[in-house]
Amino acid sequence: MNPYDGKPSFCDGFQNRFEMSSNISTVFLKIKRVDLSDSGLYFCGFFIGRHTVIVNATYLKVQEESDGMTNLVIVILGVFLNIVVIVLAVKIRKLQTGTDLGSDELNYAALNFQAKPKRSSRPASERELETHVVYAATR
Repeated sequence: MNPYDGKPSFCDGFQNRFEMSSNISTVFLKIKRVDLSDSGLYFCGFFIGRHTVIVNATYLKVQEESDGMTNLVIVILGVFLNIVVIVLAVKIRKLQTGTDLGSDELNYAALNFQAKPKRSSRPASERELETHVVYAATR
């Protein structure tokens, strides 16, 4: 905005998107139809001869407005995820408690004991070797 005529001049592509006005001490910039591309650093300054003097800089961050539908979907997904986690935790808990054996339940294995042969005082060479042996395996 030039001080001598009070009318701003805009670069190409910015003509109908901004309104500038001023009073004695303040310059106002109004952005029409704000969108995400308007985010950035805005400088306020003036020219002395051919030199630019920057007085102030302001960063503008435009955020997209979230609609109610997005928030609703997020809440529904969060509730669904919590339900799934709870159901899985209950199932795991039931599996862990269902596999415990009670104190009354025992594992049995078949055993076969044979009477111990009586020892004689005969020498080892005269003793007969035991040829009948029974083994049982348990799991």
